[in-house]
Amino acid sequence: MHKYKIIMTRDAIDDLNDIRDYYLLHSTAESAQKVLGAIQHRIAQLADFPNSGSTPPSEWLAEHGYKMVISGNYATIYHLYGTEVYIFAVINIQQDYQKLFERRVQQ
Repeated sequence: MHKYKIIMTRDAIDDLNDIRDYYLLHSTAESAQKVLGAIQHRIAQLADFPNSGSTPPSEWLAEHGYKMVISGNYATIYHLYGTEVYIFAVINIQQDYQKLFERRVQQ
């Protein structure tokens, strides 16, 4: 039994679908499966180790209690509320993911 419940927001699900679609369009189904599998595995680990993520370098994200885990080129941004881990975004770290996420949350 996991200690914490993982809750994926609609935005995070959309991010995963976009990542899948990108790899299916620009690479192979195997690549898409490998990348998504690695991200999903890292997210699943948060059910037992929610504090294993690091504090994001963004001052705004850190001040608001967000944490992040990295899987390959992707940052999963999440927040721990009691015994629930809310996954808010999965964003390519080669982009300015901090500003993208801040803009998303502030809308």
